Amino acid sequence: MRSKATKLPAYEDVLRKTGAQESEVAFLGDDLPDLTIMSRVGLAVAVHNATQKSAAPPTTQQKADGGKGAARELVELILKSKGIWEEMIDKARA
Repeated sequence: MRSKATKLPAYEDVLRKTGAQESEVAFLGDDLPDLTIMSRVGLAVAVHNATQKSAAPPTTQQKADGGKGAARELVELILKSKGIWEEMIDKARA
């Protein structure tokens, strides 16, 4: 687990390098050091087995545990919400 002191500068560096706005960012967290970033992003997501979920800002709760499909579940959620899930399946089959 990375501490908040390590994650926050890395997060801000990604924003600078990509030009993304915080409202455009989805963040998948599992522990207390993630709360600072989770409170800043457009979509904060807690894995099923996250520590102190009740302390997190409003989040989408994943069904999968961290390291057991939670990131893939989040990607699927995003692609479906954008209406491009079927298109991605077709590309994967090609």
